[in-house]
Amino acid sequence: MVIDRFRKTFPIQRELIKSRASEIFGDVQIQDAYMYEGKEGVRVVLDSGRLDVLPASLHVWGKFDRKVIEFCDWLLANCYQLKPGVKGAESEVSS
Repeated sequence: MVIDRFRKTFPIQRELIKSRASEIFGDVQIQDAYMYEGKEGVRVVLDSGRLDVLPASLHVWGKFDRKVIEFCDWLLANCYQLKPGVKGAESEVSS
């Protein structure tokens, strides 16, 4: 999911994202990722896949279970600042 293709840094501290991932997923591998050319990111490695959390986009490599949904909902509201009913939070898709 692309949020803002020009954004290189998070609007919140990266450590907060890593802390929240640890709270939700428990003992999983959480690491800084894509840390070059002034960019930042977080990778969460799960038993069933991984999540790449970037300032510009969110990549979910695996199935959406309860914990993944909870973390993605938190990211959308707190990191990407997209909340249901907020202008700009919706996008149009042509088929």
